[in-house]
Amino acid sequence: MRFHSRAILALVALAAGTLAAIAGGSDPPPAADEVSAADLAQWIRDRRPGLLVVDARTAEAFDRDRIPGARLIAEIEADRLRSADTVVVYADARADAPALYGLSNGPRVLRLHGGMTAWNEEVIFPV
Repeated sequence: MRFHSRAILALVALAAGTLAAIAGGSDPPPAADEVSAADLAQWIRDRRPGLLVVDARTAEAFDRDRIPGARLIAEIEADRLRSADTVVVYADARADAPALYGLSNGPRVLRLHGGMTAWNEEVIFPV
């Protein structure tokens, strides 16, 4: 290959890399029943009224690492759950909490998109 061809390929690769960085990651956006880690962090920071953050992991995992203000799912009283406007449930990667989804006349229940992994990567240790 001649120098001219290599220079053109290098410029094309540089342009493609720049466009990929601008376009963002390849992760899909949060679903309708999910909230992003950045949005949850903002809600916590703003002390959003009626917000309840629920950790669906084990007590050991909860003791090691948790989102500020979160409550362990096994320790939440039914009255506290019913009085919340928005409940955000998280686990290590994805939380499914069928018992919470079955609430009638209860709060809006959302999952943390990406779980604790997303919280640590996007909020605690962002790149």
